[in-house]
Amino acid sequence: MTVLYRAMWTDARHDAQSGAIASFIAWCREKTGGLMDLSLGGSSQRSTAPRSTDVHSPDDVQYEGTMERAGDDTAGFARAELVEAHPAGARWQTTLRTWRADHGSEQSWVWVDVDAVGPAGITDVTIAAPRLVRDLLIDGVNPRSGPVELAPFPVYFSGESGGERLAETLTDLDRQIPTVVFADAPAVTDDLLSGRRFTFADVVQTTASALAGAVQVYVIDADASVAFCEAVGRDHGIADGACRVYQPVLDPAVQTPWRHPVVLPTRYLNARGTAAKAVVRSLGPALASRRPPASFVVAKALLDEQRRTGRGDAEWVAALEADNALLHQEMQEAKQSLNDLEDGYLGAVADLESEAQRNAGLVTQLDVALRENEWLKEEVAAAGDDGSRMYREVAYRALPEIAGSCSEAVTLARQHLSDRLLVPEDACRDLEDLDAAVEGVPWGQKAWDGFLALHAYAEHLATAEQTVDFWNWCKTSRHPRAWPASIKKLAMTESETVRQTPKLADQRLLPVDTRVSSEGRMHMWAHLKIATGGGMLIPRIYFYVDRDSALVHVGFFGPHKYMSNTKT
Repeated sequence: MTVLYRAMWTDARHDAQSGAIASFIAWCREKTGGLMDLSLGGSSQRSTAPRSTDVHSPDDVQYEGTMERAGDDTAGFARAELVEAHPAGARWQTTLRTWRADHGSEQSWVWVDVDAVGPAGITDVTIAAPRLVRDLLIDGVNPRSGPVELAPFPVYFSGESGGERLAETLTDLDRQIPTVVFADAPAVTDDLLSGRRFTFADVVQTTASALAGAVQVYVIDADASVAFCEAVGRDHGIADGACRVYQPVLDPAVQTPWRHPVVLPTRYLNARGTAAKAVVRSLGPALASRRPPASFVVAKALLDEQRRTGRGDAEWVAALEADNALLHQEMQEAKQSLNDLEDGYLGAVADLESEAQRNAGLVTQLDVALRENEWLKEEVAAAGDDGSRMYREVAYRALPEIAGSCSEAVTLARQHLSDRLLVPEDACRDLEDLDAAVEGVPWGQKAWDGFLALHAYAEHLATAEQTVDFWNWCKTSRHPRAWPASIKKLAMTESETVRQTPKLADQRLLPVDTRVSSEGRMHMWAHLKIATGGGMLIPRIYFYVDRDSALVHVGFFGPHKYMSNTKT
């Protein structure tokens, strides 16, 4: 299993350990529908809930809980764990650890980990704080991580003094956790949220709840934004409705803005939870890599000693073997994760090289066109004509050049390209996840480039006397909107195996206008490859060209995981 979420903070309650244990017991009882009761009858207890006999029930989940404690609130250590094994293969493990910070200290440490593995690794696993953490933070006394006060809700700063206070917190060298800052700008966000069923405040609260304990969320108004930007420098600042992830060690004197990624409102306001997902993806492994303080080793030794004295040799060997097997599994998962990251990196490099080559070709075309244009002007001037007949400016419809997310690419396509390109609602899958990905912005731009290419090709079909297929049009037309005609970026069909395997072929039975198919669905094989690599999240656009009507129908736009092939 892989650690996906980690929160660690101090609590000033005199009975913080007992309070944390009571919260875990209550959370565990509610989460399992009363199946688990981990109330301690002694120093250590293990409880396993019965498994439902109805194998078709969606609630057929096996629970296993552990509660161990050594010592008391003044000098002691407690550990609680709940494991959920789902029939589909997903496995979740929530672990609570709590102990006194130091001998004689008035503070206790609270540490919550969430480990998980899905049936296909952790690609499809949603990372968020369990409600247990929100309960612990609300019930705690001055919960904090170093200079950062923690709360399961956003903290608002207003005015010049508010911006300066936030800057002091974020630039404190003792800050160990990331923070997220939203720059409230109603003039920007209200327009983007028009017609949606959630507000800017809803997005901010959803983000704070999902990241509670591990990341603190702040909101600043326009005046606070000005003061904050002046304090940390414009390159490190935030404004105009955007949100920014600030990693620990924000030093205004050291220009490292790339360490603190910005998420534009056009990207995160497409759905209520996009901002939280974008933050999680931008933080990556750092979200779960924080190390415990030195006092943890001393406190845990109390529990380790209790375990040794309470177990026989055979039981102790079995426990060590189980721990070794778990470590081996985690190592294998780490290797797989590293392989996936390497694959994504190589894919990004390949995409960059391809785009550089394509850009060089377009620059050459533009240079030729400019030279031809100047030559035509000279010819007109030499002929003594005013240019009204031989040379005139032609007004072309201006199309947006930039899309900041996959959702925005779809919105722009429906607004500007619907005369030749049709993108139905049910063709789009998990765009929120694509928007939240670290690569969300370039994916959105490439998707928009793809829609523009398909639309330009449809115009070719509608106006040209002699037409070619999409591949050859992209390869030979020299049209500035043409999509790269290479096997890494475009496929006009699927392999014989995919087309002849019912399970794989059915995934490509996609929605289409009833003017094309009376059933409203048809097999689509041609697709644009938005990114290179083997990741399950990289986008694909499946389409069908109706040459008779000169229309292009998009049947699917979403993650590659929904379009399995022989390699997946």
